[in-house]
Amino acid sequence: PCYRCVYPDTGELGERCADTGVLGSMVGIIGCVQATEAIKLLAGFGESLAGRLLMLDARTMRFREFRLPRDSACPVCSR
Repeated sequence: PCYRCVYPDTGELGERCADTGVLGSMVGIIGCVQATEAIKLLAGFGESLAGRLLMLDARTMRFREFRLPRDSACPVCSR
């Protein structure tokens, strides 16, 4: 599934990071996870996170993983 499958376009603008702020350390943590996933895919080793959503609760520093199906009506990835 893609981002649009998880967060459909409602036509409404949600809160913006410029208005609500961003916890810089979280951007670093998630960026490292994404970089590791890219390296794994390019090198062809390990299990990809494809089809799963990895969520981090910064208060407890716990990761949770959810399986997500692709939306068959998604205008981005259902083609």
